[in-house]
Parts: sequence; structure tokens; C-alpha cells
Amino acid sequence: MASDWRHQLVRDGMPHRTGTPRVPWYPTLFSIALGVSDIPPHLGNLSNLQTLDLSLSSLKLRNTEWLYKLSSLEYLDLSESTNPLGNVIAGLPSLIVLQLKSCRLQTTIGLEGGIPPSFGNFSNLRLLYLQWNSLKEDLHNFFNLLTPSEKSIQVIKLSLNKFSSLVPDFTKFTSLRELYLDRNEIQGFISEKFKHILNLVIIDLAHNEITGLLPDLSALPSLMDLYFEYNRLERTLAERIMSLFEIQSLGGLIKSL
Repeated sequence: MASDWRHQLVRDGMPHRTGTPRVPWYPTLFSIALGVSDIPPHLGNLSNLQTLDLSLSSLKLRNTEWLYKLSSLEYLDLSESTNPLGNVIAGLPSLIVLQLKSCRLQTTIGLEGGIPPSFGNFSNLRLLYLQWNSLKEDLHNFFNLLTPSEKSIQVIKLSLNKFSSLVPDFTKFTSLRELYLDRNEIQGFISEKFKHILNLVIIDLAHNEITGLLPDLSALPSLMDLYFEYNRLERTLAERIMSLFEIQSLGGLIKSL
């Protein structure tokens, strides 16, 4: 199955969502075909390989040492994979796009409960998809791990996890364009510092336990999609969004009041 990223580019050469950054189309694409029981380790000789898609794969790795040889690898999709590759992922510091959707079992990717500290090795990451993983990591610790990518990362998708900490400070992620924290257990209020992430195009905070007032987001010139339904925001929220008339999608005006 092709990834969301590949579908977007194959269809029209541009991402389908307004804020999704343009990602270059890599001429070298390797996707494991069905009907093969083992992944041959000699694939590590493909030193120019840029894209590797093992999503939805039941293929088994006898060893993972060959993956470290993929020095040019920039796109990796292990969504719903059955292979224990958590440490190997961190050994690929050139990654730009990392998809680990629905890797829920500790015996597979090993993400359940927390992110490995070795994730701090990434310095060029732009798109990170970790939705549906039962993650319970403290959000402050998680974003501290991503500090090496604070100038490059543009999309962070953490939907459908079990984050229950307070909303962290994202202001150091100056290139962040899309932030998805919906359907977690995030508590507390949103800091006024939130409005200083000037490149934000999409914010999804729906289905959490966030309280207080939404900050004045009128200072975000690029903001187009805002979702905050099913939280515990105060009724005076309506006054805060009157200046956001240019937003194309606005969720939660009624349901969160």
C-alpha cells in the first residue's frame, strides 16, 4: 500500500492539504513485494536508496545491520510493521520523512509507552507521523528529544495516542506548519507563547481535556485550519476567534463551549 505522502505526489504533484510542505519526489523507490517471507540483507548494498516502504508488511528481518548502510535514506515508512526496528530508525540521521503509524505493540517497533531517547539523533526531520501508537510520553520530554530538528520539522502528527501531560511550549519549532494533537488526554491551558509559531497553518487540538481560553491567534498570518472541539475551553472563547475570519476550517465553536 502506498503511503499518504506518495498518494499526494502521484495524484497531482502537490500535497492535498493546504499547509503540507512540498516534499521532493525521489526517483529511487523501493517497496517490498508480497509473497516474500524474508527481507534479504544484501539490500544494504543499495547505498543510494532514498525511499523505503515496509508499511503493512509481515516480512521478517533476520538481522537489521544492513539498514545502517542505507546512508542516503530520506523517507522511511514502517506503519503497521511487525519488525523490531526502533533502534535502527535512530541510526538513520538523514531521514526527512518518518512514518510510524499504528505500531502499537511493544514487540514490534517498541514505541508503546514512550519514545526511545535515540530519536534525538534526527537533525533533518521534516515530517513525523506517530499517530495511533498508545504513546504515554510526557509531551515536554518528547519535544525536547526533537530539539535537533527544531529548525527543520514542519509536520508533527501525534493523534490517537495517550499523551496526558500539559500542553508544552512549541515556540522553538520555528518551521512547524502542521501540529496534530487530537484525541489524546492533554490537560491544562494553552500558553500565550503558542501564537509566536508564525508558520502554523493547521492546529488540531480536538478531543482532549484542555481548559481555559484559547490564546489570541490573530497574530498567526498563515493559520487556515483550527480544530479544538470536545475540550473544556471557557465560554468566552467566541470572543477570541472573532478576528480569525480568514480561517478556512474552524472546528469546535459550539461543541467546546
